[in-house]
Amino acid sequence: MPRTLSTTVNIFLFIIFLNAFLWCICNMVDAFLGCSCNMVVTNQS
Repeated sequence: MPRTLSTTVNIFLFIIFLNAFLWCICNMVDAFLGCSCNMVVTNQS
């Protein structure tokens, strides 16, 4: 049971990190191309 909980927490933290990373990349793309990725990130989360 603790092993499963640990795996769930690791996946949860990974998803949060991935969302933050994608949001940062989208902001960089937005700055260069002027396109909006904020709606996409919001819809995914």
